[in-house]
Amino acid sequence: MRRAMERSFVGIAMIDETMDGSVDGKSCLEALAQIFEYLAGELSLEADARVRAHLAACGPCSSQLMLDRAYLSLLRSRSLLDKASPSLRRRIVQALFATEESRPPR
Repeated sequence: MRRAMERSFVGIAMIDETMDGSVDGKSCLEALAQIFEYLAGELSLEADARVRAHLAACGPCSSQLMLDRAYLSLLRSRSLLDKASPSLRRRIVQALFATEESRPPR
């Protein structure tokens, strides 16, 4: 359960008595623990198939999948809004690679 909480903090509040079952040999906690890897396409073919089967058969977990997709979409959209300007990025890179002697005094 600890891994599920670490991997799916958005959905951990949804884990209740309706999500303690097993579908096709995969429990809700096991499926939720792998949900972000599943969404990123990072699971092995076998693990992906098991999670996919569980999500297809488990209403609460498929609802959680929709919430996690929306959460990741929100994160992606926010990261696109908060990009640094080219001049700021250039100054940051210059500062990172500058030696102590070439840095301006404070």
